[in-house]
Parts: sequence; structure tokens; C-alpha cells
Amino acid sequence: QRRVHGDVTVQLTVKMSKNHFSNRIRLKQILVTKPDDRTDDQITELFHLTSDIKFFEHFHADEEKHRQLCRVMKLKTYLSRDCVFYQHDPGTEFYIILQGRVAVNIKHVNELGLTVEVTACHLNTGDSFGELALIYGAPRSATVVAVEPTELMTIHKSDYDRIVKGVQKRVIDDTIEYFQQLPPLVKLDYEKLMSLATITIPKRFRSGSVIVKPGEEPDNVYFIKSGKCRVLKRMAFRLCDTEDTDFDFDWFTADPTFEDFELNRVRFQWLEIDTIGPYQWFGDWHILHRSVYDYAVVVQLPMEVLVVDKYDFLSRLERVTLSKFRELSLHYPPDKELRRVFFESERWHIYKRDLLSEIVDKKHLRGLSGMQDIVRNEDIMLSPRTMGLRETYKNEVKQIRRTTRRVADNLNHRSPSGVLLNAEQEADEEKKSSLSPAVIASSAQAIKRELTQGRATLKPIQ
Repeated sequence: QRRVHGDVTVQLTVKMSKNHFSNRIRLKQILVTKPDDRTDDQITELFHLTSDIKFFEHFHADEEKHRQLCRVMKLKTYLSRDCVFYQHDPGTEFYIILQGRVAVNIKHVNELGLTVEVTACHLNTGDSFGELALIYGAPRSATVVAVEPTELMTIHKSDYDRIVKGVQKRVIDDTIEYFQQLPPLVKLDYEKLMSLATITIPKRFRSGSVIVKPGEEPDNVYFIKSGKCRVLKRMAFRLCDTEDTDFDFDWFTADPTFEDFELNRVRFQWLEIDTIGPYQWFGDWHILHRSVYDYAVVVQLPMEVLVVDKYDFLSRLERVTLSKFRELSLHYPPDKELRRVFFESERWHIYKRDLLSEIVDKKHLRGLSGMQDIVRNEDIMLSPRTMGLRETYKNEVKQIRRTTRRVADNLNHRSPSGVLLNAEQEADEEKKSSLSPAVIASSAQAIKRELTQGRATLKPIQ
């Protein structure tokens, strides 16, 4: 699009930049107006102009609090190297960076007993700071200095306590409690956990929502509090006859060659390679390795997620903690290994399907005696393909025989205590249901439930 419609792209970019610039000017015009003099229309306008600022994402579910903040916020400007506040000062205001950049500096005593000041991190447009002193009534824990001309939206302590404090303290405490249970963060001290929690944004996703797509750059780390999502990957397969049980895994699991594409011997299939749930996270591996996503993450059950921006993730955490994330981060084996698992799973499913079909067919033909033959391993009459695969899955066959024994016991009308019913009841029950479709379906479902336990598979997605 850039090559063919370059002029259009440039014009649209310039237009968007002009709109953004004019919006910023209008936002500052309203902020310099005294809070008591602002009209309802100005409050509504300010509400919309600030809705895309990161801090206000906390209030998407509570528009009234957002509007209250729009009525009391003020604007302050700082030149490069101006100090916003000093370490150990009392907390009087909360700050949101409208434009610019600040450094967070902390004084401490080094190994030689000297007091030195180090830069803990930098905060950029959209970030907020100063809440800890207001929430916990403590002095400022750091010195904040503008590193370039900076504009800050400020909220006075009395307004912060009235509108924000209760909500933000509860969110921060819940976030810290969650982070303390994650292996990479379990040994992180409380102050650093608090620093991370203050820039974490809670989000909710509905079922079916796509959180990330293949080819996207990673912008955030996602920590799952509740819900469930599926990891889907689009895989390329060499075309093959799946009915053939004696095929070369190395050839079929290898990446398709140029010749395969030329001869149209490739098919594409979405596979579910994983499911992710509470106290798991994703996105950190791609951020740490500077790579794009090669899979999609789709919400299966409604999710509540804690989102940390990649720049905050890299700047707020020390190297030791980032190394732990690197060790424990979620990543998947190469495509060749995923294909191998998929083919093995498919072959196992074929075996289960054929064996189950023959079990049900035999029961149709010979009633309960057919099930007894299977239990005693007599006169099974399996097809050659099923017999061939049976040798491959000896352990699973043992499980199947245990399952069919239980199914046969049920069809023999044993009571829950294991005692056979008397002959009259047995004959009566035999007439009612021994060969009925309901009993056959019930026994088939029982076998299916047993056969699907204990073997990990990759699921093809339509």
C-alpha cells in the first residue's frame, strides 16, 4: 500500500498528525481553565480527549469517576532538568504525563558508605506517578526530574483521596497479591512489586476475542487472572495418504520445499497447540527475543488479564528477574516437532475410531457375547490396519480392555455393589435394552471417555 498509494498514505498521516496536534492544544486550553469555571460541555470534551491516555484505561468501566477527574485536573509545565519533587518530600499531588519524559532517581548508600543517586527508570507520555505517597501517607520514595520539556496533568491530594484512592489502592493490592504467586516474581521485594503494580492495567476480553495475531510485534506482557485462551498456529503440511500407517515421519514432518509448493503438494491447517489459563502469561518471550508472534491467541472463556507495557516490563524489572522470565517464558517447539506430535495424535485417533467402530459393530451382531469375546481377547476379527496399529499402542490396548470389561459388566446388568441381578430381572432388562440404540450409544460414549484420557494431542481447527 505504501508503494502503490504512497501519496495517499502520506496525506493520511499528515492529517492524523494535525488532528492529534489540534486535540492536544484543545485539551491544554481546557486544563488551564479554572476547575470551577469549566462547563459541562468542556468536561465532556475533556473526557473524550483523555480517554486514550493510558492512566484513564483504569476507568473504562467507571465513566463517572473519569468525568470527576476531568473537572479537577490542572496543567503544569516543566523545563528540561526541572525537579517535579524530591525524595522524602510529603506527597501533595498525583501526576499524569501529558507530554514529555521524566527520570525517577533514588538515593541510597553504596558499599563504600557513600550516598549516591541512581536512575531507577524513565517515564513517558501516558505514564503516571506519585500515587504511593498519597495512598500510604508516606514521604516521596524518589526524586522525579524532567529530562525534556514536559507537561503534567495534576490531581491534588484531597481530590485524589475522594475520587481515586480507594479504587487504585484496591487494584494495586490485588495486583501485588497476584504477582507474588508467579514464579519469576515470587522473590521480588515489595517496593518493586508495587512499582510494577502501579503501571499494570487490568483488561477484560470476551470469548472469541483475538488478543494477538501471527506476524504482530509484541507490545505487552499479558498475565492471566481468570479465564482461558487457546494458542492457534497455522501449519503447512506436505500432502500425504493418512490411511497409510507405514510412512516416513522424517519426510512428512519436514518443512515443505519449494518444489512441494510448485506441485501444489502443501495444505495449511490451523492447530490448537496449547491452552493457557490463570497464573500463566505470554508475550514476554517475544519481547525478550525481539521476535514477532508466530501464533494467534484466542479467548475461549471470558478472561481477566493484567497488561504490562513492554517498555515498563523492560525498565521496571532488573536483569535477574528478566532472566527468570527468559527461563520460564512460554514458547513452543519448531514446526517439525509440532507436525510429528500431530501425526502421532492422528494415528492414535484413527486407531481409537476404528477399534470403537468394530466393537460397536460386533455388539450389534452378537450382543453381549461379542463384548465378552473382546474382554477374553477371543475372535476379535479386527481389520488389518487396526491390528497393525494395535501393536504400536500396546499400553493403550490394555486400557481399552479394562474399559470394555467395565462396559461389559454394565451390560451384564451388575448392580453397583457388583452382585448379579436375578435371572428374571436380567431377562426382563435384556428384552428392554440389551440391544437398544441407547445402550449401544451409552457403551460407546463410556469407551470414548476412557480412551480420551491421558494422551496429549494437537487439535485441528476448522
